[in-house]
Amino acid sequence: MIDMQAHLDWFEQYVNRYHELASKQADNIGLKIDHTHRVLQEARQISLSLDLNTARHSLVELGALYHDIGRFPQLVRFGTFQDRESVNHGLLGFKTLRTEAVLGSLSWHERRTVLQAVNLHNRAQVPKGLPRDLDLVLRVVRDADKLDVISVLLSRFHPDEDIDPVVTLGLRHDPGRFSSKVLEQALQGRIVNYQDMVWVNDFRLLLCSWVYDLNFDLSRTRFLERGYVRALIGGLPQNEHVSRLKARLMAHLGAGETVPG
Repeated sequence: MIDMQAHLDWFEQYVNRYHELASKQADNIGLKIDHTHRVLQEARQISLSLDLNTARHSLVELGALYHDIGRFPQLVRFGTFQDRESVNHGLLGFKTLRTEAVLGSLSWHERRTVLQAVNLHNRAQVPKGLPRDLDLVLRVVRDADKLDVISVLLSRFHPDEDIDPVVTLGLRHDPGRFSSKVLEQALQGRIVNYQDMVWVNDFRLLLCSWVYDLNFDLSRTRFLERGYVRALIGGLPQNEHVSRLKARLMAHLGAGETVPG
């Protein structure tokens, strides 16, 4: 049986190192610590909604707790959360867990599941043909991660205020601009490509497109009930294409709206 409290204690000890190493980045270190705990709670709720057995529930918890463990060394080494300008934080998390040997008490199957969930959680899509437990844990963690990331970013998207470039990946800030290519991807029901983002509003569109990648009923319900679509779309320059996107997203979430045109 997995001792979750021991892993929670280790996590706290680990991230405390980074408060000392990155005093100038204390706010962003704290941001990721708080994010991790909220993702853990989101993942627990999704897991409970699926009525998982104790073993699988514990694997979900560990995957959620460690999913962003690579963000801490990433921030200290490179001063950014932008993977394309530093390192793949999922892979760095995988390597960190192996180096720290924190999963040593787990069985081979449990270690593989947690390590690969961390390694793969930030992929554009869930790879096909994964082992059953890994596929499950990965999908729960990805949904939980999305639900919290959107909440965090919405609290920092202020059109008339300076935006932390670490949080918004160094994207250009102009409340009236977004990329037509990015909007078109979202309108086509595709996940927006990170590499195509130029403006902070493109980030809004990427977050909107995450609707298409939610895996569980509870995830879709929470996305809808929390008003994420309206909040994200509401911060964009309004035109008929943006209105069509809003309707498409709401319909995908089962809100009963139709897509104009």
